[in-house]
Amino acid sequence: MEPLTTMLTSVWQLPAPAYLQLVPASRPKAQPATITRPEFGLYAHNWMRKVGVENNLDCYICGETLTQGTVTIEHLVPNAGKSHAIVALACYDCNFDKGGKSWQAFVKTHRNIGSRLRRQAESLNTLYANANYKVKNQLNEAGYSWPTIYQNMITYAGMA
Repeated sequence: MEPLTTMLTSVWQLPAPAYLQLVPASRPKAQPATITRPEFGLYAHNWMRKVGVENNLDCYICGETLTQGTVTIEHLVPNAGKSHAIVALACYDCNFDKGGKSWQAFVKTHRNIGSRLRRQAESLNTLYANANYKVKNQLNEAGYSWPTIYQNMITYAGMA
């Protein structure tokens, strides 16, 4: 569809003002995962994304293998941005599609979501157990307890 660039009137063809020019709607592009320092409590999420991609973990919603260009942190509880411990790894499209739907409403429409979330939690827990002390110290210094994140994932998997 071509953007609206002119307006037709009964007598004149005038240029359309910029605020009236229409462009097709599209969803935002996925941003590649980046690894940053632990400021602002982001290290736990970055660690999850990094090891998720390196170890070919799957999106807990659709089961597709996560890549650097598709991996996102998905909040299991909508608008829980302040609670960084209630999260899982999902591909960009699934995270976008889930949006602000409640966990209870979302799981009703997705089969096997609980078992995939449990598998992801177990895989991440094994990777954490095998991580070197430096990674574990950085996670603890950032104020995020991996056992808390893991336990939340298992709890939500049981509710599915």
